[in-house]
Amino acid sequence: MVSRAMRPRNRVLAPALVGLVFLSAWEGVVRWQGIPPYILPGPILIARTVVTDWGTLFPSLLVTLAITAAAFVVSAVLGLVLAVLFTQSAWIERAFFPTR
Repeated sequence: MVSRAMRPRNRVLAPALVGLVFLSAWEGVVRWQGIPPYILPGPILIARTVVTDWGTLFPSLLVTLAITAAAFVVSAVLGLVLAVLFTQSAWIERAFFPTR
């Protein structure tokens, strides 16, 4: 028997509800305080801008994703090399972790 908290519907509904409450509060604060969009745009304005300026934003998104993927690969390779060095050399491990 699956508990109520673990039902697939509840696992999706709770985070979606929290996200909706957060976005609503954000939009409400921006409108209530009259915050200019150049300081803090509301989620509705952000969504509208993404739709209207998609042609300009999409190439920039691709560049950002390529840079992020390259940085992830470099960090994973360097982390793997460092882990291998730590396991193969007690001297290198003591250099970085002198308390051991």
